[in-house]
Amino acid sequence: MTTKLAAVDVCIGYTTRDRKKARIVTVVDGIDLEVREGEFLCIVGPSGCGKTTFMTAVTGMLPLSRGRFEMNGRPIQGPGKDRAMVFQSPQLLPWRTILGNVSYGLEVLGGNKKSRTARAREFLELVGLGEFAEHYPHQLSGGMKQRANLARALVVDSEVLLLDEPFAALDAQTRELMQGELTRIWAHEKKTSLFVTHSISEAVFLADRVVVFGPRPAHIREIVTIDLPRPRHLDMKHSREFQELERKVWGLIDSGGTTASL
Repeated sequence: MTTKLAAVDVCIGYTTRDRKKARIVTVVDGIDLEVREGEFLCIVGPSGCGKTTFMTAVTGMLPLSRGRFEMNGRPIQGPGKDRAMVFQSPQLLPWRTILGNVSYGLEVLGGNKKSRTARAREFLELVGLGEFAEHYPHQLSGGMKQRANLARALVVDSEVLLLDEPFAALDAQTRELMQGELTRIWAHEKKTSLFVTHSISEAVFLADRVVVFGPRPAHIREIVTIDLPRPRHLDMKHSREFQELERKVWGLIDSGGTTASL
């Protein structure tokens, strides 16, 4: 399978000063990772291990101490339209309708207004918000806002979708429903996706492979293949196969003397 996104010996650090002495703090230490075209890859690891730092660096908004990221074999030089980010907070523009929020990225890229609007409506239908196109963010629930956030990222048709704890702020029931919705949307789009989460259950349910980071500085402990059939439904979480994979990932994190969410 073709490699879409690659991390090559990626190291990230920053300098602090303590009593006038400079000290280099390493946050990410020598990550080598390939994300295959059309793959859904999840990253898990203990809190504070560097998952979000790594993801931010993929966007090109954070400098590297060493190494590089590559897209289709070419070095990533900075932010670009080939990567779209879905943040934990929807960050919708309150003065715009949901349709206006979803079409915003297309406006920045230019093009015909009629075609932009039609495409934005298409993706609102895909995420189940077609009838809420003219509503404003304050009129939507948390889960609906995050659906709009996802549609906004998908509509620009980037090559890779980056998702940093997009469901973390939702209540447990809504989070479960959104996991089911995301698998449905991903099956429709087959977008190469990199997803960061604290939830082992969420990672196993969504992913083709789960990358387990060890304690800070971030490094790969192991990559677990999730050989569960697709399409996946939430009742799969009760199966023996699912729970065995969940225990395996948990064991890799717990063996580092840290905690994570089940």
